[in-house]
Amino acid sequence: MPLLCRMGRGLGYAVWFFMPGRRRIVARNLRIVIDPTLRGKELGKLVRENIVRTCMNFIGAAKTAVLTDRELNRYVSLIHPEIFEQSVVSGGTGIACIPHAGNWEILARIRPLFRQTERFGSMYRRMSNPLLEQLVYKSRTAYGCQMFSKESGLRSTLKFAREGSLIGVLSDQFTQEGSFLPYFGKITGTTYLPALLYKRCRGTLYAIYTRNTSIGHWEAVMDTVIDVPENAGIQEITLRINEVLAECQKNSILDGFWMHDRWKTLLAFAPPQIDDVRELLQNYPLQPFRILVSMPEAFEEAILVLPLLRGLLDSRPDTQINVICPSEQAAYWQSQPEAAHTFTTDNPATPLAQQLDADDIYNEGVFDLAFLLDNSPRTLKELRHIRPITLSAFENHPCSEKHRFRGKVPVKRGGKPVHRVEDYMEFLEHHEITRRKAEYFAPSPSEPLAANAPSLFIAPFSTLGPASEWTDDAWAELIGQLSSTPSLLALPRDSERATQLAEHLGIPLTLAEPHEYGAHLNNSCTLIACDGLIPGLAAQKGARCIVLMGTRLPDRYRPLGTQHAYINRHTLCHPCYRTHCDQPTPCMHRITVRQVLDKL
Repeated sequence: MPLLCRMGRGLGYAVWFFMPGRRRIVARNLRIVIDPTLRGKELGKLVRENIVRTCMNFIGAAKTAVLTDRELNRYVSLIHPEIFEQSVVSGGTGIACIPHAGNWEILARIRPLFRQTERFGSMYRRMSNPLLEQLVYKSRTAYGCQMFSKESGLRSTLKFAREGSLIGVLSDQFTQEGSFLPYFGKITGTTYLPALLYKRCRGTLYAIYTRNTSIGHWEAVMDTVIDVPENAGIQEITLRINEVLAECQKNSILDGFWMHDRWKTLLAFAPPQIDDVRELLQNYPLQPFRILVSMPEAFEEAILVLPLLRGLLDSRPDTQINVICPSEQAAYWQSQPEAAHTFTTDNPATPLAQQLDADDIYNEGVFDLAFLLDNSPRTLKELRHIRPITLSAFENHPCSEKHRFRGKVPVKRGGKPVHRVEDYMEFLEHHEITRRKAEYFAPSPSEPLAANAPSLFIAPFSTLGPASEWTDDAWAELIGQLSSTPSLLALPRDSERATQLAEHLGIPLTLAEPHEYGAHLNNSCTLIACDGLIPGLAAQKGARCIVLMGTRLPDRYRPLGTQHAYINRHTLCHPCYRTHCDQPTPCMHRITVRQVLDKL
């Protein structure tokens, strides 16, 4: 056995050297189970030792199946097996919750050592390879351990357990069909089978694990009884099992099988059953489920993603949203409560990869999921160093064929036009998040306005270009017929033009950055604006918007909400989405002052 285990360690060094993808998976898992701040040489050393030890344990497990009783006693020590067996001796059922740690094959091999136990069984998952499945099944049943596959249902397992038996379950396997509960403080799919057996059979729950003591030698620790609160439900029992298993594994954390993506993010990363445990997890110390969202480059497009962010936050209690955007959007997203952190894509002094690697960001934990809404290969390239991470994007992302995207959201073509925000909300549907609430689309909270603050605004300048702007003469005619004097609202980048036009019109000027609009607008305000970023920002603050739309399709880009109105004049070239118009009479010039006054 020691010679084989040394060979296993040699194999482990080869796996560590030639499989960088496995190294990244192990590094991610060790940051979750040990410390999220681990990095550099310290983390690399732990990764190597875990891979080497795991390969050694695999070789040892294969040899364990054919050991004689004498050899078994030589290489395996049982710690307090009488405690585990006591439940059967007293006429009950012992349910062993087993993690993938050390040489877990020992627990199927030690059946002959429990002489007072008539029934000794284990649950397992069938292998896809029939020959390997047959080999493993024969080796595990050769010494009297009865095997029950999860694919065969629970009836025979429950009957076996109710008759007084010892039964083991590998309880730390990822399962999409189980309960989504914390394991080492991070939510993941967990089997509720041990909890179900406990509720049906009223036995005793144990945490049993193996750990490596030297090359070719292991201990099976069998003295940990899992205390369960009286009248606890399935979810609470499962959570308690996870907590105890995690504490057990911490005694020999590098013996854990961390070479698989234990906290993987599947397409359905927020299944509906998580609603059942929200109260259970209230105030529970969770590691965050960290989502990166790279925003569209166009600002007026990016603000349409806000309802998606709210839906993601509502999908599971541990969600943390991190925004990646151009520098001009940074202050806006930093002001939004939905975004925990904001990173920029166009800062040459501090590239995106360097921002993500900063200590205060890195130490919060691993990243789990990235929504690539900017369709930028450069952003994807910057995320390489935080792999493994699940990727989701529109199907027309230029890298969707080259890279493995878990989510590829279809791009709608043809049919009745729907609002552009629905394209982004399609990400929730694609990831099987069916809940949809009106709050996702509600205006953001705004600050109280000053007593003398204006309530009527005009916004003559468009971020979409001159083709989406009204004439100065039309604005002058409109202001002459308004019952109150409006304030001209503009972005600081248009300050020179805005100052000149405000003086020409004889009205006050309000310059505000996108993140400052809450200080000037709320639901008591009205804005008359050309299409673009400003009416989108105003609508988010609850102001009523009358939007003059030229180059874009109103059904796709009008402000959301029944209180808003839009005006457009359809022409043969509409919608053109151009910044400059080449027609003799632009469609924006066809909009009349009377049409605007009628909407007021």
